[in-house]
Amino acid sequence: MVYGLSSATGRQCGQHTRTPRAPQRAGAVALVLVLLTGVFLVQELSLGLEWTLRASALAMSLVEIAVAASARCLLAKSPQLHHLGPASPLHWSPSLVIGIAAGVLLALLGSLLSGIGMWTGGPRCTGFTWLYFVCVAPICEELAFRGSLLRLCASELGPLCGIGLLCSVFVVVHLHSNSMHMLPTYCAYTVGLTTVRVLTGRLGASIVCHCTILLCWIRYG
Repeated sequence: MVYGLSSATGRQCGQHTRTPRAPQRAGAVALVLVLLTGVFLVQELSLGLEWTLRASALAMSLVEIAVAASARCLLAKSPQLHHLGPASPLHWSPSLVIGIAAGVLLALLGSLLSGIGMWTGGPRCTGFTWLYFVCVAPICEELAFRGSLLRLCASELGPLCGIGLLCSVFVVVHLHSNSMHMLPTYCAYTVGLTTVRVLTGRLGASIVCHCTILLCWIRYG
């Protein structure tokens, strides 16, 4: 994963000799803080105001989409536009296969690390909750954590720092006071999802991987 980023960085540095400007770097850090703060605020408000799941889900999705859109705007102004992954992204077919296979493997690993059985130990979902957790949530999270913001952070903070920062934030926002036992699982998920994103060069592959993980985790009915 690091090799792919380093080689991409080297190629781009050959084309752009200017160093990143401070405003973009500050903007990248600010967006990460906004994402972290926004998710925590939604979580606290949903508990304090007793929001319905629909309201909480909508607020969370809006925060993640807004951060992703802002990162895309900043990325367009970045003097160094680093490409994540291979020079040419994999075709869609192998990328989707890799995403599905990695999702199943990560779900198995998460089950072993957490002790939660696949299809049996996860939360029971019906209707809207199933649609949100399997489709909407993973898409919005991938747009926020492994979309334009990941490219922006990799460009302005460096590949290792950018990826490390967003992986850490991903783990932190998923942990709660009563879910510290899930720390190894979330660490495995974020490393696996980011690896799929970088190796294939396609955000769609990590989205499919994320959807597959949740599809293996929750129960329907």
